[in-house]
Amino acid sequence: MIKSPLGMAGILPFRATRYNLRKIKVLEKVVAPPYDCISPLEQKALYRKSPYNCVRLILRKGSFTRSAGPLLYKAAARDLKRWKSGGVLVKDAEPSCYLYEQRYTAGGHHVRRKGLFVLIALSSGKRKIVPHERTLSAPKKDRFELTKATRTNLSAIFGLYRDPGRRIERLTRDARGGRPLFTVRGQDGVLNSLWQVRDPKKLSALTRALGTKRIWIADGHHRFETAVEYNHWARSRGLKLNTGYILACLVAMEDPGLRIFAIHRLIRIRDRDAKSDFLRGLRQNFNIRSVASLVKLLPLLEKRSAFHNIGMTDGRGFYLVTARRRHPGDLDVEFLDRKIMRPLMERAHLKKGTDIQFEHEPAKAVRRVARGEFDYGVFLAPTTLKDLRRRTGQGKRLPEKSTYFYPKILSGLVFNELEN
Repeated sequence: MIKSPLGMAGILPFRATRYNLRKIKVLEKVVAPPYDCISPLEQKALYRKSPYNCVRLILRKGSFTRSAGPLLYKAAARDLKRWKSGGVLVKDAEPSCYLYEQRYTAGGHHVRRKGLFVLIALSSGKRKIVPHERTLSAPKKDRFELTKATRTNLSAIFGLYRDPGRRIERLTRDARGGRPLFTVRGQDGVLNSLWQVRDPKKLSALTRALGTKRIWIADGHHRFETAVEYNHWARSRGLKLNTGYILACLVAMEDPGLRIFAIHRLIRIRDRDAKSDFLRGLRQNFNIRSVASLVKLLPLLEKRSAFHNIGMTDGRGFYLVTARRRHPGDLDVEFLDRKIMRPLMERAHLKKGTDIQFEHEPAKAVRRVARGEFDYGVFLAPTTLKDLRRRTGQGKRLPEKSTYFYPKILSGLVFNELEN
């Protein structure tokens, strides 16, 4: 098993496997969004960009079909092995931490968010790794089979920590040095820069400071739970792999570049009787008020209330839906899940991924309903970091797809091999 030369158990530097900049001249052609943010059309476009695009590892062609199976994972492992043997991917010689900066524009202002790629222990003693969303079995099975085939962390989980005194921010600023290894623009327009930190004293300071922190999982709940399961599986079979740690990108909650958006729901009800029952139940149990437009609806959702403000569209208009009695214990996303989504799914036999889909851009959700792809769009206000900490402090998890953290961690910047 891997041992830290710095004596740290919770956070480790690592020897990243990265694209060889001598062979890959244009990194934009080989990076990709997180696998669960890639649509079938985007997947095709990424395939066309380069025979070495990392989508061929993280979301193999055929993944969206029901016939997806073991051959996809074997093909990803075969490409990974071929890219390494051909020098397309190379492994750094020294254990390192990798400083990460993302630059984007919001509201006409230039914004920066800083992160750090490290390994974090799956079992961390007093320093807990805290999930905030529930998970689904199918994505975990998919990621498990991919990990089993490739023996590599192909994507980093996205973790958050508290740094109110900005100590770690100062340490990363001191460790950064000069020019980055590279800067690459993602397809969302965000500029992504990476610096390698190899100095033992700087690595020690960073890993020791982070080693005392509690880590909240922002994105990557399925990958984290998969890593825990894979670690047990590998150990039970006596495999000599470094499975006790997982690749993570850590960002301070206080970072001004950290954004959280809501994830909205799209609903398709194929059965007419079920649709009538759904509408009748809404009228009986909720107050429904017509609103002129999406632009006027969204600010109303921001007004926190024990009656909960939920937005809806049916393609003909926009509506503010509120409970007829107070539900002070729930967040809006919990209230929606408990009082509307789960009862509807049970009565109408709806399935996530087909009948229910998720969209973080409200205007795009409206267009999909207007085109007839879905019957209804349901809108929420964003869950806040304060809400997230409070709920996880109570030992609870929010429904899946409760938060959309922005910017996303770009895939293809660093990989972590489990075999060596």
